Amino acid sequence: MMQKIKAFTLMELLIGMIIGSIVIALGYSTYAIIYKQYLAYKTIKKQVVETMQLNTLINEDMINSNVVTYNDGKLILNKKNGVLEYRFNASYVTRRQHELTDTFKLGAVNLLPEFFNNKESNTPSLLTNFTFDVIVLGDTEHFTFTKNYSAETLMNYEIKTTQ
Repeated sequence: MMQKIKAFTLMELLIGMIIGSIVIALGYSTYAIIYKQYLAYKTIKKQVVETMQLNTLINEDMINSNVVTYNDGKLILNKKNGVLEYRFNASYVTRRQHELTDTFKLGAVNLLPEFFNNKESNTPSLLTNFTFDVIVLGDTEHFTFTKNYSAETLMNYEIKTTQ
């Protein structure tokens, strides 16, 4: 007499594979959606962090510099340990000190320098205020930086410009 072996039928196996395929497809599509959201968040975070770093660096450099001048899209900061230069472009901003260059992938537009003395002379004028706009995540962010000079620096500047 033949013994009956307990096993799954072909139909049961097929239904099990279909259910398993559906679960795997749902899991993969959920993963793909979450991964796309992560990439979008990462891009937004990168732009925000880069904007904050640029703001912090320019602010600290303005405070720690002795003299700040502006000429042809270049912000030049004279510090005790050397000269620091920012170049502003429509697609990026660079910060150069000695042989080190930092690049910020933020386009600066509407550059507006304000000088201590607007006299016509060969000597570069001292910069007192500097404003520009940056487009971050589709919004225009306005930046303003102010440089306060010591009386000694202003007197030395006046002596240089009157000679």
